[in-house]
Amino acid sequence: MGKESKSKPYWLTKSTFMRGVQCPKYLYLGDREKVPSPSPDDQFRMDLGKKAGEYARGYFPGGILVDHPSVEERLLQTENAIKSGALIIYEATFIHEGIQVKVDILKRQTEKSPWEIWEAKGFTNQKSHEEEYLPDIAIQTWVLKNQKDLEYKSSNLIYLDREATTDNPPELFTSLDVTEEIKPLLSEMPALITKMKEVLESKKPPEIKISSHCNSPRACPFKEQCWSHIPEPSILDLFGRGNKANLWKQLNQNILSLEDPRAKGTPSNTGISNTVRS
Repeated sequence: MGKESKSKPYWLTKSTFMRGVQCPKYLYLGDREKVPSPSPDDQFRMDLGKKAGEYARGYFPGGILVDHPSVEERLLQTENAIKSGALIIYEATFIHEGIQVKVDILKRQTEKSPWEIWEAKGFTNQKSHEEEYLPDIAIQTWVLKNQKDLEYKSSNLIYLDREATTDNPPELFTSLDVTEEIKPLLSEMPALITKMKEVLESKKPPEIKISSHCNSPRACPFKEQCWSHIPEPSILDLFGRGNKANLWKQLNQNILSLEDPRAKGTPSNTGISNTVRS
């Protein structure tokens, strides 16, 4: 594969998996090229997510933190914490079929109880829940369920509550059991992972048409490469007035310019091409 060393015990992490969920070409380029710095908005979201994970430890206090820089050592730390009878583990690390995941909070009621996955997130909305958070916790669940001698119980999300008026961790979050909601994703996981492996092993990037996935759930850092052929102004300026699906179709039929007689729709007076591009 690309820049991953063959000596590493994994070829995919949760983060790179999420790239592949958004776009196979993003996965491919991210494996072979330096990923551009995130936008200020994306950096804010990443920082907020990291803070949420740290705050979540106050929601479930008294756990053991797995924090060694080495993946092999984190795996050993996790194994030792489980064997020691720990009920709560922060950043528990697992690998299955070359896929490495770190679980924000791994929790059980007693030493003989099955394990619960708790993934902490920043503020949420329905779009980020469906496009980002569910696939995120689904890959963790899939890896965990395939661990030997490890019994799984449930998968849960905890979100920072926008209306919270306290710094007390137990009151900062809203929780949601998504065990049933992610079952369809779990059934699709083997085929999806096989496809990602094929993408990474390919000698050339997959041919992916530009579309709404370029901006969702986050703006792709390689977007400028894929959009370099789009002139300005372009039919992107029709987005405020037309059927978006039809406009994407026109773009991918190489109907790019507003002056192209094949372009359908009426340009918006203000246009939103900068919004779509950004």
